[in-house]
Amino acid sequence: MSRSLVQPRKVLLSSWLCISLILCSCKKTDDPVVLAKEINAEKFQNSKQLTADASLLVEWAAINLVELEMLRLADRRSAKTELREKVDMLLKAHQKLNDDIHAAATAEGITIPNALSDDGKAQIEKLYRVNASSFEATFIKTLRDSHTQTVLIAEKLAASTSKSDLQKLAGRALPELQSHLVDIRLKNEVSQR
Repeated sequence: MSRSLVQPRKVLLSSWLCISLILCSCKKTDDPVVLAKEINAEKFQNSKQLTADASLLVEWAAINLVELEMLRLADRRSAKTELREKVDMLLKAHQKLNDDIHAAATAEGITIPNALSDDGKAQIEKLYRVNASSFEATFIKTLRDSHTQTVLIAEKLAASTSKSDLQKLAGRALPELQSHLVDIRLKNEVSQR
């Protein structure tokens, strides 16, 4: 074979190999949380603090969306009037929190997820599959764990951010979230007896 034919083949083969490696390493995801974090990381690449704030807000928004879905599911599945009344109150509070998170994100130019993450979908699916007799106990435990995460994120955001919109959001939300957590823990203790 002539040298002139070998060179183009090598170039073509190495180009194809590079393109294949690039395509394989750039796995696209449709997970809204991952996408929001990627967008914010690029948007705020010159500010570690804003990137950290955005990451916390994305996590908070994602958990709140899961909690809203869990509450809607409990509203449909719960047979107990007392639980349904508590769920209704929590639904209203978390819808307002969702609106507040969106307002703060918009004010700071932070992208947040507007749909459940893959993990969130799995959580809801798992709760959906729980049989009727153990639904309430499982729901309360799952909600308690979720609220614990939410309180920790809000506390961390309040302590670390320098953005007034985010500080106000965390400052307004924390007392109510902590109150919800106390109520949920009490309800969990009662349901375990």
